[in-house]
Amino acid sequence: MREPRVGSGGAGHWWGVAVTNDPEEPVPAYRRLAAMLREEIVRGRIEPDRPLPSEDLLVHEHGFTPNDVHRAVEVLSGEGLVYTIEGQGAYVSTRAEETGGG
Repeated sequence: MREPRVGSGGAGHWWGVAVTNDPEEPVPAYRRLAAMLREEIVRGRIEPDRPLPSEDLLVHEHGFTPNDVHRAVEVLSGEGLVYTIEGQGAYVSTRAEETGGG
């Protein structure tokens, strides 16, 4: 049986990796979050044109700050892996397919 993907029935409510925000980590939280999301995108667990996990999920359930989430999305956007729609959130770019995702 295939594992569920973010964005397929319950978008943003399923998370495929252990997401933690450990303040003891030397790497800034937004960079850790960007790396975790990048991994999910590259592995194809978040498909092109599907939303990233919601800010609420990342903030309230995983302990990141809204600023961490925004900065992580900016990093991924700068890499061409995600795009944002104002008021709707961040979505995986079709470019992610070129990097192995999707």
